[in-house]
Amino acid sequence: MALRIQRVATEDIRTTSISLDQEFEFTGSRGAVPVGFRFTNNLRVTVRDLDAVGATIDGAVAAAGDNLRLGGISFDVSNRTEIEDELRLSAIDQAIARAQAIAARAGVSLGRIVAISDLGFASPVSVDFGDGVDEALATPVFGGTQEIVMSVQIQFELR
Repeated sequence: MALRIQRVATEDIRTTSISLDQEFEFTGSRGAVPVGFRFTNNLRVTVRDLDAVGATIDGAVAAAGDNLRLGGISFDVSNRTEIEDELRLSAIDQAIARAQAIAARAGVSLGRIVAISDLGFASPVSVDFGDGVDEALATPVFGGTQEIVMSVQIQFELR
């Protein structure tokens, strides 16, 4: 398999769907005539080395030719859960500090927490092409940077 040649680990290749559809040829006099079947195996492939993404795509294209359909590329960080947990705790600390400052300015104090909402995260991706695209690259892939942001909302009783 072309993906294994590109050193993609077996656990990083996952079938997301399989289909077998009958194919037809449409003729004027006979209508739709069955001519065979099309087997489709959709995969989700994780390439852990950003520098290997272009070569992995090229290898898959070389192996499958016109039968390959690339559904897209998405980027993520491998330790997202740990990063989100750390950012969430930091967001809680910041929210409490801001609430304390606002309460102190207003001449009140914070009581117990009555509600906490995790507003989630956003990961905007920006791509920096630097000095431009190297024309020698067959499939240039630029990872850019990701910014992971966590937000929380905390409601306090006031005293």
